[in-house]
Amino acid sequence: MVGFCNYLICCLFSTKKFSKSKFKDYLVVYGYTSNLPLLLLGIFIIFWIYFFEKFYIATDITPYIDFTPYIIIFLVIFFSFISYKWILEIRINQAFFKINILKAIIPELIQIIEFIGFYILLNLIRGYISSSLEIV
Repeated sequence: MVGFCNYLICCLFSTKKFSKSKFKDYLVVYGYTSNLPLLLLGIFIIFWIYFFEKFYIATDITPYIDFTPYIIIFLVIFFSFISYKWILEIRINQAFFKINILKAIIPELIQIIEFIGFYILLNLIRGYISSSLEIV
């Protein structure tokens, strides 16, 4: 779905029109290259939790974890994987649609807004659940 939205947004900014064969070609390139950082991130998270440290959910700060040095190192590595994914997608959009980098960034900015909105939504849901469970 993310690749489909990226393709539609980039079609608006390029001279290429929407075609089924070009869409399939884009999804093949998008699927093979932009999902690799997420697969590597999954392997990294499994090894981090198994060998190094568990996550402690104890604070009210989004993403609801203690900010110990180990967790800060983990978050830096996590966001480096995510930013590598977004950079790959920008380069794919730029090369596939032959548009400048500013137009190729727009689908990734939408993804970043959705990513931040997810954490805001988690905060709202946590607030609603915790307020409804309080016993007076």
